Amino acid sequence: MTNTQKAPEQRTAHRRGPRLNVPRDATVCCLVTKDERDTIDELSLEFGLTRSAYIAELVIGLVDAATLEGEEYTSARKKLEDFIGESRQKFVASRPSQETHTNRVTVIKR
Repeated sequence: MTNTQKAPEQRTAHRRGPRLNVPRDATVCCLVTKDERDTIDELSLEFGLTRSAYIAELVIGLVDAATLEGEEYTSARKKLEDFIGESRQKFVASRPSQETHTNRVTVIKR
């Protein structure tokens, strides 16, 4: 690369929050059902995040709430609870009123 060329810009999709903008170099995988994946996709879109960024937000919150102590624990737990609450609000708001989400399956009331 010459002095006149710019380094490629690092892109982090639609991630928010300083901890999600740092490069990630460790992969953790888990298996979910298609319905669970679709719900994760729906929630991540509501937040303007990629699927992995949404999951990372949850995992970071969980790890912090489980491992920190004192005021940091209280703050981390509240932040995680707020994120879960906001996820719930966005999910409910995105559903037509005649549908409910029960045990990861959408049930249409008749």
